[in-house]
Amino acid sequence: MSGTVLAIIADTHIGSSTALAPLTFTVHNRNSLETQVTQANRLQRWLYDCWLDYWDHVFRVAKKKRLIVVHCGDIVDGLHHNSLQVMNEVQDQAQAAVELLEPIVKKVDAFFGVLGTSIHAGQEHVSEVGIYDQLGAQDYGQTLTLEIDGKLHDFAHH
Repeated sequence: MSGTVLAIIADTHIGSSTALAPLTFTVHNRNSLETQVTQANRLQRWLYDCWLDYWDHVFRVAKKKRLIVVHCGDIVDGLHHNSLQVMNEVQDQAQAAVELLEPIVKKVDAFFGVLGTSIHAGQEHVSEVGIYDQLGAQDYGQTLTLEIDGKLHDFAHH
């Protein structure tokens, strides 16, 4: 391998009707009889196409190189500001996030994370911590410092 490619993503806000989403996803309610499969809307489909295009480019550039991915926080949108533009269950948002990120994480050499804002990530960042743990992130925190190819990189959400 010759060198390293560092792919940085942030503010995916998965779970918002104006953010990245799988093309189809399950939405739950407190009552299991109300569970439904939902299709991504027009904005989400466009973002999904952009997402695929970005990763195609990253994997093409990273061919025969080490690939490190860092997500710099606000993976999911959470429940906030009385917004009507979100999935009602944060667990559905987390599941959609794992569905979108897991195929990427499986192809990279290392995956790291930064905790976003608690309004999106949940109190004590419980949503993001769970997602990072489920995806097997090598490390995550409020800030992250990595040495890559002899150069120091410092990551934070804001």
